[in-house]
Amino acid sequence: MKRKSIIRLLSVLTAVLLIFLIDASSQSQVKAYKLTIFAEGGWQSSGVPLKGGEYYSVHATGSWTSGYNSATMGPEGQEYGTIIDHSLLGQISAKRPEKLGYESYKPNIIQNIIRIGRGGMFKAKIGGILWLAMGEWSGCKECTGEVLVLITVYQ
Repeated sequence: MKRKSIIRLLSVLTAVLLIFLIDASSQSQVKAYKLTIFAEGGWQSSGVPLKGGEYYSVHATGSWTSGYNSATMGPEGQEYGTIIDHSLLGQISAKRPEKLGYESYKPNIIQNIIRIGRGGMFKAKIGGILWLAMGEWSGCKECTGEVLVLITVYQ
């Protein structure tokens, strides 16, 4: 008699757990976005809306140059000992971020930048649109190349 009660209890608990897992998985969504970021484009909207606290991943491939006679580099950029080092950059904002460049090495701009490089997993600190740019010289007339970006948002 006791064994039947335990088996029934385990069956009920298993059913409740399955219902919970199915409900939880149906509420979480994964959305993927694919876009191209052009080196000469400056900050470009990904069109990806993020909520504060959401996780998202980025994977980037491609190459670009930052001006006359500069080396070709990938989304990881080149290390120059600064936070911003010609890599793929991101910023979450409701409107287009300020232009970057040599004259823009201001702490209030740099601290809002996300160094993405070839990619990784990130957590949005605030809500807004994810904007992307190819390094601090992005948007210069001499910049050439493009990077293909895949963004996945885990809601």
